[in-house]
Amino acid sequence: MNSFGFLFSNHICKLIAVILFGLFLVSFLFFPFLFFNYRFSPERESDFHENATFPSPASKLVHLSWFVQVTDIHVSRFHRGSRVSQLREFCSSVDQVIQPALVIVTGDLTDAKTATYGSQQNEDEWITYSKIIKTCSDVLLDIRGNHDSFNVPEIESENNFFKKYSAQRTYRPRSYHYQYHSPYGDTYSFIAMDATLVPGPRVPFNFIGQITEEEYANLEKLGEEASSSNAVIWFGHYPSSLIVSPSPGVRALMRYASAYLCGHLHTVYGYVHKMYTMQPTGMLELELGDWKDHRRYRVMAFDHGHFSFTDVQFGDRWPIVLITLPKNSQFHIPMHESYDTIEKSSHIRVLVFDDQAIESVKVFVDGVVMGEASHEEGPLYVLPWNPNLYKVGLHHIKVVVNDASGRTRTVEQPFSLSPQKYSFGLLANFILLPDYPTIGRIGFFVAVGGIVLMCFLFRRLTPNGFTYRLLLGHDTQPRWITCLLHGIRGIFQVDLFYFWIVGSTVYTAVGPWFLAELIDGEIGIVFAWGMFVHGTMVPADLNYLDGVTHLAKFQLPLILYLSLCCIYRIRRSNQSESKRNWKELLLLVFKEILLLAILRSLCYSAYTYYHAYDIISLVNPFKIGSVLLALYLRHRAGTIALEKFGPVQAGTDLRRDT
Repeated sequence: MNSFGFLFSNHICKLIAVILFGLFLVSFLFFPFLFFNYRFSPERESDFHENATFPSPASKLVHLSWFVQVTDIHVSRFHRGSRVSQLREFCSSVDQVIQPALVIVTGDLTDAKTATYGSQQNEDEWITYSKIIKTCSDVLLDIRGNHDSFNVPEIESENNFFKKYSAQRTYRPRSYHYQYHSPYGDTYSFIAMDATLVPGPRVPFNFIGQITEEEYANLEKLGEEASSSNAVIWFGHYPSSLIVSPSPGVRALMRYASAYLCGHLHTVYGYVHKMYTMQPTGMLELELGDWKDHRRYRVMAFDHGHFSFTDVQFGDRWPIVLITLPKNSQFHIPMHESYDTIEKSSHIRVLVFDDQAIESVKVFVDGVVMGEASHEEGPLYVLPWNPNLYKVGLHHIKVVVNDASGRTRTVEQPFSLSPQKYSFGLLANFILLPDYPTIGRIGFFVAVGGIVLMCFLFRRLTPNGFTYRLLLGHDTQPRWITCLLHGIRGIFQVDLFYFWIVGSTVYTAVGPWFLAELIDGEIGIVFAWGMFVHGTMVPADLNYLDGVTHLAKFQLPLILYLSLCCIYRIRRSNQSESKRNWKELLLLVFKEILLLAILRSLCYSAYTYYHAYDIISLVNPFKIGSVLLALYLRHRAGTIALEKFGPVQAGTDLRRDT
């Protein structure tokens, strides 16, 4: 064993150390680019691309179309309440008041949950969804979300109720292209991107999306079909930051789009209500808050080729006000929208939707009263203006609407007739701009490598080495830190602890975690890097996050616990019973509480897998195996010969020298 350990430490571990150093270096250089917030600069206006020339906007209701989006409805048999009843009210008001050209539903149409932690498609939920949603609009474009693919082995499966009850069930089982032809000769393309996993595992490992090479090629064709439209809108369930796809990625697919509409993240537990950004391709990405808990929906419009939108709270919705020209300059799309359109316009144009008569629509520009807009036709209100007065700099327009029932809505937004630079919210950029599947993969393997590298370095610490002098060779740091570092060094001098900790860390990255019935009747194997089920390797979902959490809640605490065991045993051996004091008792209590916390975390994780995948998931080297390993190493830490810990006794005294 000693000979094997020597060879391992001096050859393989040195190679691992070099590789891991390279991974650390690459990751630190690469990560900033993952969070880079790209904005078009004024000089990029030469990249302008427009498929059609519109006449100068005036007062008439022409070249103006509006649409509605709703997402994450989660029709549930267990949580009906106001979620379903208000959805009926919403559809009624959309159909009777807003009257959009079409309605888009971006996934998670049903909840597909059991009464406990499990997941299962429920036909009753789909029947309810189908009955309600078809009352929203004559044209309804819906698409699957991850909840709609829970426990669905394949598209043609009888368990895939989307192909039976969705609005697009007859024609479009996955991604599709729909063209809307307005009465004014405009054509707008809407491309639905279905990135749900196929096969679709049960919760929890069904959170991110995947575009296969076959689906990627199909989407490329759909994009080519839409190239002649006045504007293109892509929509799907997942934000682009959570989709695995072939190179060059989904954002390259959507490079000619005006906007990508999505859902899925549910306002991130209420912390990010406005999740918008501009992708490097010049496309707006607009995540919409969910209907499930927050009752959000979106009203959008194209007015002479300019795209505008407003997100609406259902409980406080009337009147809805959308200023279409001049549009909010923060959402100016340089590739598709020309400032000339605004410069040549003769009227300010505002859409107002209300279930009551409108009393007044007052317009202010830069704090100056412009007058009261007049009703033109339908929801359109207009007011003459002279755009030449606002050609320079950034300006603000405010519209105040009063209706017959006494309700008031005030909307204010910036506008400009020349290029401006804007930034979106830090959290929104953090969520929507990166490539999280790549970050998760890099972060996980760097974390694994970091722990292995730490084990190797502590094992190789020598009193004459630089690392030893850096960590242990000075008296400026608190004594308890020095003591703890000596304890960590001590446990890695023991082959048993060293190889078990390194081996279990590496196993987390390469070995099978557990067996599970990921789909009804289909036993799958879960790895850090993916899941094998139904004859298919499904890419890693939350696996990397779960792996990093496991390292943080098991591997690192276990190292700490064993080092405390080392310190405790050496201190007890160096003192007689009469000299033992409260420090030893405190150390004993702390390390045993730490062990209980480790075991509790592991058992809880195994319990959640059991609830999600039934009893077979207890065949679990990942969690149950870790429990057994922790108990075994605890036993050996109390019985192994002290001399195995090496020459660390002098560093384990918690008392300061006097």
